[in-house]
Amino acid sequence: TPLWAIRPVHYGKEIIRFTIYCRSENFADILKLYELILKRPVCQKKADFCVFPVYSNMEIDIQFSLKKLPKGQVAMPTESAVLEFRV
Repeated sequence: TPLWAIRPVHYGKEIIRFTIYCRSENFADILKLYELILKRPVCQKKADFCVFPVYSNMEIDIQFSLKKLPKGQVAMPTESAVLEFRV
């Protein structure tokens, strides 16, 4: 599992979501940390997933999310990543 991912969400208006994958053991602590850093509450929350709004206008939402990995699974950083935008 990668440490992070950026992907479009395919419902409603355009949504770009940056996701950080967290170990099961520290998901609650990481959630509290990002609530403190972002100075805003979670807008969607499930037992293993939460979303913070970062930016929104009539055409696009940019979101930050945390995803809890299954117990015992660890996110691994990759050596490289490619980010591509279509304009």
